[in-house]
Amino acid sequence: MSLARSVSFAAVSLFVLGSVGSAEAGSIDNRFFGHWTGGATVTDYAAGAPKTMDRDVELDIRRVGVNSFEVLNGQTMTTSDKEMRISIEPIGASAVHQVFEPIGTTNRWAAQRDCTDIAKRKGCGWAHLEGGTLVIDVLTVDAKGSQTIISTRRQLTDDGIKVSFHRITDGELARFVEGTLKNVTRDKTS
Repeated sequence: MSLARSVSFAAVSLFVLGSVGSAEAGSIDNRFFGHWTGGATVTDYAAGAPKTMDRDVELDIRRVGVNSFEVLNGQTMTTSDKEMRISIEPIGASAVHQVFEPIGTTNRWAAQRDCTDIAKRKGCGWAHLEGGTLVIDVLTVDAKGSQTIISTRRQLTDDGIKVSFHRITDGELARFVEGTLKNVTRDKTS
């Protein structure tokens, strides 16, 4: 296991769980809401040697109720040999929906607080704001006990949102994604 790719699961778990505190509930910045599209570079480490590919990415951040929200992600890959678009994880009815609800702290939310139901495989999620960045961490444990943490940062910029995504499985970096997205919902109405 290389030191550069090795990540301490305990340290990441403490970071995720450490984001829960107590104060008053806040609301998410309205600029995060909408349908976002753009490109991203995906680096996959799961097969040993890193493999990098470009993907078209879409993201929906939707308000649910007064102070709650949900995030849906999708990816599309264009094959170079046939110029064909293949939906890998489209946004739609089959997408995993996690509603993030206020947890009694300023600018912090949680989704599926009961993490004991492994069969649902949705994981437990925590979200918080760091200035103009929405940080979401999701912890899942599969039926074999394999643990995965997905940490996503969505930073508001003048041109859209800068996205970075880390998937860590059993303490090893499995995937890293970085890209920039533009809010196409806002563009249609302006």
